[in-house]
Amino acid sequence: MRYLPRLGTAVLAAALPLTAGCVSAVKLSYKPEPLPTPWEAKKPSLFIGKISDRSNGFMVTGAMGSPKPTPLPEPLEQTLKKALTAEFQRLGIPLARSSQEADAQVQAILRDATAAWDPGFAVQDRANFKFTLIIKDRSGRVIYNDELVGNGLGTTRHAGCCPGKGPGTALNDALAKSMGQVSELFLDGDLAAQIFAAAVPGAAPVPVVSALIVSDIDELPKVSPARRKAHAVVIGIERYRQQLPPADFAAGDARLVSKYLTSVLGYPAENVVTLTNDGATRGDIEKYVGKWLSNRVEPGDEVLVYYSGHGSPNPVTGEAYLVPYDGDPAYLEQTAYPLKDLYAQLGTLPAGSVTVVVDSCFSGAGGRSVLAKGARPLVNVTEQTGLPENVAVLSAAAGNQISQSYQEMGHGLFTYFFLKGLGQQAGRGDFDLKALYKYLAPQVAKTARKEYNTEQVPQLRQSRD
Repeated sequence: MRYLPRLGTAVLAAALPLTAGCVSAVKLSYKPEPLPTPWEAKKPSLFIGKISDRSNGFMVTGAMGSPKPTPLPEPLEQTLKKALTAEFQRLGIPLARSSQEADAQVQAILRDATAAWDPGFAVQDRANFKFTLIIKDRSGRVIYNDELVGNGLGTTRHAGCCPGKGPGTALNDALAKSMGQVSELFLDGDLAAQIFAAAVPGAAPVPVVSALIVSDIDELPKVSPARRKAHAVVIGIERYRQQLPPADFAAGDARLVSKYLTSVLGYPAENVVTLTNDGATRGDIEKYVGKWLSNRVEPGDEVLVYYSGHGSPNPVTGEAYLVPYDGDPAYLEQTAYPLKDLYAQLGTLPAGSVTVVVDSCFSGAGGRSVLAKGARPLVNVTEQTGLPENVAVLSAAAGNQISQSYQEMGHGLFTYFFLKGLGQQAGRGDFDLKALYKYLAPQVAKTARKEYNTEQVPQLRQSRD
């Protein structure tokens, strides 16, 4: 049985007075508990390299005003590096003195470190610690790239204006929980196996996927009016259980799409579900598409389903499938999700409009499509089934093409221009699908030819066409 670590709440060494306009320095410390049993798997040697902070420091929010940066005894990136060092040492993973001596190099980007509380006699402290973990092999190829999040919650009691512990304790707990996710990655064994496989001379190259790339769409534009009657299921699968090739940037693209929906298009946060990697199994997708939406959507509502990841054609029938995290191209009917079933299920909703956005392909010829071992790529798939009356589909490529990743921008090529087009519509208060398609289709096609010498032409299908 795989051991999953139990991390206790880290110790906060300094108190945080809660007054109307003043917050003192918080000392954020992280002291993990030792593992009671040794980790038996083969351990790679790591070098902890660049740790950067894009969170604007430790932001504290109280009911008395707007978020304010809070001074710390040391920069947060140093705290994160110490926490990662402690966690790897706790796991018994040797740390190298340089990247040249290591099997892999670890980088991290701190995305968010926040705490919030409601001043009063009983204070509920809430905290968030979010960072992107990047691990590269000796040649600089990215082996792992995903966002880890820890949330802390606790209640601190105060007597009037007297000092209390403040939200720093909850933030330490959030840091400890995010370190627990780091432990689970290595205790699972998959990540360690990838590191050793990539370190072997002559190993197959791993596509470079770097969270260090920042493009213009990563800065969100102005906010549109709230759309209380809008719902979305957003899916991004970059890593697969069956050792399939990674779908570069898919998980990060899904998270960014969700941010655009809530922060740019005005979707209520509680109406948007984001499923990534191992949280996007076939069962997860069926649950949220088949049950969650049907429980929430009322007549006239808007629905959007976004999918970024691999697709696959049935080599016998040509039927197109979405490949979930636990999907196996050799057993599509048992493990994958047919596109026709997705469209049929969405067509049963009483929504006024349903938009399906698919950054995937189904040719089996590469890109974001996969085939069972030994099968030959198809020229076309029979994906052109009839659509329900209220469903429109915006897809990344034609049936005989592949969906590219836009390495220079750190996103899927189709998703990059999809979000860029959404940004241009910010502030409108509506969603003009045809105008969006008219913008992105030539942009995607032009960039695919210019940068990758391939044909990729997005498609728009509507039942009313």
